[in-house]
Amino acid sequence: MKVIRRIIMLILILLSLFCSSGIASVEGFPEKEITIIVPSSVGGSYDLQARAIASVGGQYFGVPVVVKNIPGGTYSIGIEELLRLEPDGYTLLSSSEAPWVFTPLSIDVSYNTLTDVQPICRTVRNPQAFSVYSELPFKTITDVFEYVQKNPLEIRFAMAGSATETLLKFLDKNGYKFTVVPYPGGAPATVAVAGGHADVTFASVDSALPLEKLGDLRIVLVAPDTTMGDRKFPTAGESPLPIVEEAFGLTVTYLGVYAREGIPKDRLLYLEKTLHSIVQDEGYINMMGKLGFDTEWTGMEEFTKILKETYIAVQDIGK
Repeated sequence: MKVIRRIIMLILILLSLFCSSGIASVEGFPEKEITIIVPSSVGGSYDLQARAIASVGGQYFGVPVVVKNIPGGTYSIGIEELLRLEPDGYTLLSSSEAPWVFTPLSIDVSYNTLTDVQPICRTVRNPQAFSVYSELPFKTITDVFEYVQKNPLEIRFAMAGSATETLLKFLDKNGYKFTVVPYPGGAPATVAVAGGHADVTFASVDSALPLEKLGDLRIVLVAPDTTMGDRKFPTAGESPLPIVEEAFGLTVTYLGVYAREGIPKDRLLYLEKTLHSIVQDEGYINMMGKLGFDTEWTGMEEFTKILKETYIAVQDIGK
């Protein structure tokens, strides 16, 4: 009888420990691996976030987390793959707001941001770096803009995505005309500048930092303001040219995790809570921090509201 009581007590203790972990269980979910689609190339910010989640995610989900890169179509091909699959919670997507907000301004897409996507969480701020090929004489962003205004179309701008395309259209209408060279993501665009195949680009800091340390390019501006270690980079507000602050003040983006609309509510809540635990994991924070990302959590309800309001506002501006 004592043995039975001890077994019952042990079961109760284990149950209490599981319930106190902060992650509500969902019966039968997950039973297989979780896939995170990255709608861009390996090495960019979307990819790095997905791999940071995958590196610690197994211990929280209880199943493996794998990353699948599907670049192309200004991020739309990866998104279309997400929306093609069943809304069962087993497939997520790592990106910023750009594919959902800016891509529909650039190309015709098959998805509707207001009805087809379920934002789950924002995870970190995604600082962007304006980088210049190291053999060019430009030391500041002001140097670049003053040169471009006097020499239109002479500077080759490696365009890294839909948000960059929107930025370039804004600059073009204000008299700053670059020759645009499209690339499938921030990492290849930054590598192109480091190799002298393009002159400047505006892409994630994580893509630029390693190449800047090698001396292949020069970071002349970071937006938003961010500090990495003991380094402080110039910001848009420090430029004497009003157009610089006006253009780059709109470029604050966040990395987040998305899913297809239609996932059962209990699974959505489980995904949100589990991702919250992952983002608070010391390993995740350290990995992202070394790349220049600041963890900044926003939950599902607020994030959904922000994304939809931003989409509507940007569409109105675009029109």
